[in-house]
Amino acid sequence: MPLSHCPKCGFNPLPPSTPSCPQCQVIFAKARPPIVFVDPPRRFERQRAWLKAMLFELEEDKVNPYFFAGRALVYVTFLAWGLYFVTRTLSSGEVMRSWWHGVDLVFHEAGHTIMGMLFGEFIMFLGGSLFQLLVPFVVAIAFLRQRDPFGASIGLWWVGQSLMDLAPYIGDARALELMLLGGGTGKEIEGHDWEYLLGKLGLLRYDRVLAYAAHYIGAALILLALAWGGWMLYKQSRRLGVDVNA
Repeated sequence: MPLSHCPKCGFNPLPPSTPSCPQCQVIFAKARPPIVFVDPPRRFERQRAWLKAMLFELEEDKVNPYFFAGRALVYVTFLAWGLYFVTRTLSSGEVMRSWWHGVDLVFHEAGHTIMGMLFGEFIMFLGGSLFQLLVPFVVAIAFLRQRDPFGASIGLWWVGQSLMDLAPYIGDARALELMLLGGGTGKEIEGHDWEYLLGKLGLLRYDRVLAYAAHYIGAALILLALAWGGWMLYKQSRRLGVDVNA
């Protein structure tokens, strides 16, 4: 659309299709950049392509029968474990009695120590649960940076499992009946992490709501991770010419 006046000095009227102002000599193309209309569906095309490659592209150096067999064995193991976790109820507390709880507990306690040395009391109490979730998240990101989506799906599985593992702990904030690492319940040692955290935030009455949210979000992440890892295995089987329906 032609300009009716100079955007710099206001000179009016301007001669038709003039490239510069007759009065101040400003060049219109430099004074006012042309408006470029970007097609919204194409605006993030490069970002979408990068994300798709990052999440679903096969690593060419790992497309071989040995990696496929190893990954298939890993997948079946985590599939069985994942289905066990997602079919447990929050009230049963069985997720916290699994072998994997011991793995989570190592990082949970390390989080208290590390965060306690660096930050204040609130972050020290939060640090256990935060570190328990942060470690598997970092594992997933590390695999993605190595262009290994299947490995990243196992990291995501662990994030979901860790969240489910924390759910009974969160839900026990008021009852304080959960047996803790020291051998006593929250009542016997005058509280625990989530009783302190939710109390400080004024959310103690929502402990069960937050626990169920953690439980079901964790279960959803496990199922998502299994679907992601399964899809990557399927793509690798197609590349190798394996008949997965045989």
